[in-house]
Amino acid sequence: MEIKKELEELFKDKSDMTRKTYISRIIAVKNLLEYVKDDLEFLKNGKKVIKAIEISDWKTSSKKITYTSLVLLSKLLNLEDNKLYYEKMIEYKEKNEDEINENKINEEVNKNWATLDELRDMYIKMPEDKPEDIQDKLLIALYIFMPPLRNDYAKVRVFNRGIRKYEGNYILNLKNKVEFILQEYKTSDKYGTIRYVYDDKTQPELYRMFKKHFEHNDTNYLLIKYNDTRRALNDKDISKLIPSIFEKYLNKHITIQLLRVIYETELQQDEKYLNLSNKQRNEKHKELLHSTGVALQYRKINTKKNKNNIV
Repeated sequence: MEIKKELEELFKDKSDMTRKTYISRIIAVKNLLEYVKDDLEFLKNGKKVIKAIEISDWKTSSKKITYTSLVLLSKLLNLEDNKLYYEKMIEYKEKNEDEINENKINEEVNKNWATLDELRDMYIKMPEDKPEDIQDKLLIALYIFMPPLRNDYAKVRVFNRGIRKYEGNYILNLKNKVEFILQEYKTSDKYGTIRYVYDDKTQPELYRMFKKHFEHNDTNYLLIKYNDTRRALNDKDISKLIPSIFEKYLNKHITIQLLRVIYETELQQDEKYLNLSNKQRNEKHKELLHSTGVALQYRKINTKKNKNNIV
């Protein structure tokens, strides 16, 4: 009997399958047997079957469907290697899901990618007419004129003089400089308290925006909701606000995560970076408050299959 007809006969009683699933199962096993140039007897040796599938150049999705079909077929044929097929089916289901998610991420990243130069060009064009505009511009400046932190500017207190002790993250708005003391963040156990200083010489644009912002913001918080409440922005507020600003002025949905990927990508592609020692590279990545190992995952790379993969 022809293989296709044999398979149709085996699968015909599986009334719980849709017509589409029924056909895909038959085709998957038929393609496997044609690939190994053998008949249904071949399926009794699970190790040989798995080896044949593993060394093939089939896509992950095709291997997943093949193993899923073999699980069902091995039950119908009472094959001893049903467990082997089941384990491979689970493995390839997970791999396939990972690839789908990765492709979604890559598509989203590619669509919304921008260089730091493009982000800074956008920044220059941002208005400074209203208090809300000034705050938006300051927030973007904090992410494009220095190594971008995570979502660490939520509920940051502002003090106009030095203080002895404060447990959260806070700003010191002093006469000739602004200081940001970062104490609560994801990797604080590793890196401890970080102090950022902005003045007219080291960070003139950030210093200018801080001072302009404080002329209009008379609350005790760095970032506020410009409505009747004038409450401090929380992390969720900022997570929504940043992409909305980029959508407004650049027509792109750029998140804090993507800003960090953009920064790390340009850092690692810079010729100067290639000439740095491992110790110097570690110091560069430390500016984003993560390790070199993590930094290597925060970059956009070129491959033959996909010119814009994120790894």
